[in-house]
Amino acid sequence: MTPRAAVHGSLWYEDPWYRLAWLALPQAGTVLLANLLFALVAQGEWGRPATGSRQRAAELEILRDRAGGEGDAAALSQLAAGAKAGEIDAQTRLATLYDPLVAGKFPRKAVPSDRARATELYRAGSEAGDLVAMARLADLLLEEAGSEDDRRRGCRLAKAWLDHPATTRDMLRGEERLAEKLARCLVDAESGIPQDPRRAGDLIVDTLRLKYEPSIRTYVRGLGLHKPALIRALQEAMAARTIGRYTGPVDGLVHPETIAALEREAGLRPFLPDPAPERRAETGTGLTAEEFRSLAQAATRDLAALARVQAIADRGDATALATLGYLYSPFLNKGEVFAPDARRSAANFERAAAAGARDAAAQAAGLYDKGAGALEKDPDRAASLILRQLELDPGYQLFLTDPVFGATWSPAFWGALQRALAARGIYTNPVENRRNDAVIAAIRRFAQANETARSPSRP
Repeated sequence: MTPRAAVHGSLWYEDPWYRLAWLALPQAGTVLLANLLFALVAQGEWGRPATGSRQRAAELEILRDRAGGEGDAAALSQLAAGAKAGEIDAQTRLATLYDPLVAGKFPRKAVPSDRARATELYRAGSEAGDLVAMARLADLLLEEAGSEDDRRRGCRLAKAWLDHPATTRDMLRGEERLAEKLARCLVDAESGIPQDPRRAGDLIVDTLRLKYEPSIRTYVRGLGLHKPALIRALQEAMAARTIGRYTGPVDGLVHPETIAALEREAGLRPFLPDPAPERRAETGTGLTAEEFRSLAQAATRDLAALARVQAIADRGDATALATLGYLYSPFLNKGEVFAPDARRSAANFERAAAAGARDAAAQAAGLYDKGAGALEKDPDRAASLILRQLELDPGYQLFLTDPVFGATWSPAFWGALQRALAARGIYTNPVENRRNDAVIAAIRRFAQANETARSPSRP
């Protein structure tokens, strides 16, 4: 007998508490486990979300509609009581009354819109696999005002909602906003979910077919602002159709055929380009201001006119360089005649700024700040260009100091601008990625210094 076995035998025969522990504890563990299983089963069918019956869900739906649509206080009280008792379906229906994204559906609700409260109430349902709660919570988490952590959680939850076996294509109607947000997650490397541009393209095309206006504005009117991978995904999604399939280029660039196909998906009138104007005879290398304006206008729809502007720009003309920047800018060029090109646009704006063109530096800064098209975001370069703009035109400070105009710049841009101004000894506060009073004051001082420096040279 080993020493350990000898000790066990001695204790077993001599110590009654030792015998009790060996006999009672395993049974107690078994009882605890059984109680746990019974508790889980009591909440719902095994392996299914712990929600009520369809009949109960329908009753709660009626209470919610009466509370939100008719201002029925008794209905709201019953709904709140169910939520307080832990009914997941009641919590989800009550959450929709607090949800600011669907507030318009309940014009007479007695509770205020409260994102935090709605998020709290949706959580249990989303964890239980309730599709309504999952969709609504993901929609809230993916709002622009949310944190990066919220965005990643929202992306994961939205994908889980879409991947759920019970989610059908018909359920996208009414959830177009969420589908469009998920599409952005699928082409954002920082979203925390696997990238799938093709699936993103399918989702966006689906929202266009449902005539979702924000998608029409974003992906039809502003297609040139998007990365080539997403544009290609849209082209592939439309090319895969069996009826009315897209037959244009699948290359990630914006073409007239791409715009026309997207407009057809959205049920808009087919795209018809403006007829090309009559070709003007060559007037020589020098053009008057009026002649150049006519040429620049013609270049928006006539490739021969575009080539003439390019030839003048190649000689270093600041106005022609800036004009090319506008012609290729994805903010302005919708691909009616030739594809927008953010890189070419920014390069021409930068050359134009170096040659003294008035607004070119700011235009290039906006492109680098947004990271439009194939151009990568570069907040430091954007900040440097803005300072160049203020040197050329101190009055441009309005577009930074005004709250409305200033809100168009990204947080990263404000941090880069603070660093750039700090390097010049003008900004002395801590650097933070947001617009603050200290950076506004520094911008004004910088602009004023340049205004003073320019004054003696004025006639």
